[in-house]
Amino acid sequence: MNNDFIAQARKFAAKGMNKCNGTAISADDVFVVWFCKTLQNWKAIVSTCAFNGCDYVEVTHNGDRNETYVDVYDKQMNICFKGETEEQYRPKHINVESEEMK
Repeated sequence: MNNDFIAQARKFAAKGMNKCNGTAISADDVFVVWFCKTLQNWKAIVSTCAFNGCDYVEVTHNGDRNETYVDVYDKQMNICFKGETEEQYRPKHINVESEEMK
């Protein structure tokens, strides 16, 4: 039964990514990273590497309302904190010296 929900999550995720990125990927181009079903509700974290900039998508199904919500996220940066020091790994398009980053 969960396979049906996972297939739905992949379909909705592909549709959401296509709408946000102007791409034409299918459910076969995405993979489920995490899935949970509780009572009539379910949630999945879905990703793809089908195009540059791996987005990830959160798909949430509200079983009471029979509604599915898709949130598409774009990774902006990865920050690693080790002890008292901070190492930042920034994508090339972010200007490190800009006032926004201070």
